[in-house]
Amino acid sequence: MLKVKICGITNLEDALLAEKLETDMIGFIFYRKSPRYLSSVKAERIIAALSPLTRKVGVFVNEPAEKLLRTAGRLKLDFVQLAGDENNAYVKKIQKQIPVIKAFRVGEDFQLPLLQKSPAALNLADTRADGLYGGSGKSFDWQKLTSLKGDERLILAGGIGAENLREAYEILQPVAVDLTSSVEARPGKKDAVKLKQFFEVANEIRFGR
Repeated sequence: MLKVKICGITNLEDALLAEKLETDMIGFIFYRKSPRYLSSVKAERIIAALSPLTRKVGVFVNEPAEKLLRTAGRLKLDFVQLAGDENNAYVKKIQKQIPVIKAFRVGEDFQLPLLQKSPAALNLADTRADGLYGGSGKSFDWQKLTSLKGDERLILAGGIGAENLREAYEILQPVAVDLTSSVEARPGKKDAVKLKQFFEVANEIRFGR
């Protein structure tokens, strides 16, 4: 069944709404250069108010392994998402402690074997955008990944919203979709209407309602 991850959460109101709408995962971005950056202290407060059934994901970019693992342990994260230039050796090191979601940026010259050979528990395909580690709000050519249709490790990101979720799911049938900017009013603040519209479509696909 399709899972949903709502990422870039910076406040409790948005987290609780996403949870009420039946998100499976909530993502917190610990990359200081992101407009959606959240300190681990603030994330801890939000996490304390969430259901233990909601999976918590920490997003990191080229973070020293020891620092990442300390943060993940203190916050009791369920997954860490590596959104930078981390290599397979780094992924394996982290994954000895906690499941990894490895992000790949798909552009014109994307090499599919890089994703296929990834040792991560889950692989996230996002749109390549110069100077950005995710959150571009733009989709890529999903046909590039049709050989991965139904892959149980594939998370699809990049411009996914209520208007194109059905098409994306039909083409790739990913195990999960990841949304950040497509359901925002502004960076770091979700748009309640967009979230509700998205989950109306997502929950029809997932639950038939």
